[in-house]
Amino acid sequence: MDTEGLMDIIEKRRNHKVFKKDPVGARDLEAILEAARWAPSPGNVQPWELVVVREADRKKRIAEIHAASMSSPGKPKEIPTVYTDPPVLVAICIDTRIKDGFPESFSREFLTYAGVGALMENMWLAAASLGLGMGTGTQPVSAQKDLQSFFGLPGHYEVPEIVQIGYPKKALGKTSRKKLEEFVHWES
Repeated sequence: MDTEGLMDIIEKRRNHKVFKKDPVGARDLEAILEAARWAPSPGNVQPWELVVVREADRKKRIAEIHAASMSSPGKPKEIPTVYTDPPVLVAICIDTRIKDGFPESFSREFLTYAGVGALMENMWLAAASLGLGMGTGTQPVSAQKDLQSFFGLPGHYEVPEIVQIGYPKKALGKTSRKKLEEFVHWES
């Protein structure tokens, strides 16, 4: 692939939230997961575990956990369809013990999660190249204990994101971006 082809995929990448019911083929899903495998992480520690969820009852439970964590007393939140409707959810689980291995002079929290962004971008680009869409689903701190229990994770794991994957219900148009001269500064 040339740079022009890569830029086309980068420009197509969007944060989708509404998906068709069509199933995602195993080959396409494996390609997205393979792209995740090659994501960079600080020190190449690869602190993640990914859990693929396709069963309707499990997706509903994830939605319930998210809704409960976002609710306040007397004001329950509705179950978000962003977790029940997509054909595939992928929970990104992070072993937080990894931060103890980074020097204290660095932002250990940042280093722990820096790779998550790269992992998600790799997945997004692979999905876009396959005609699929992906959406983010950042999980609140208040949901962590229930998510750990649901996924059978030890207490030192967190689930910062549960992404949604599927065929977009509608194409999202081009988005605007700042011009290079608005944010790039050249030192000579």
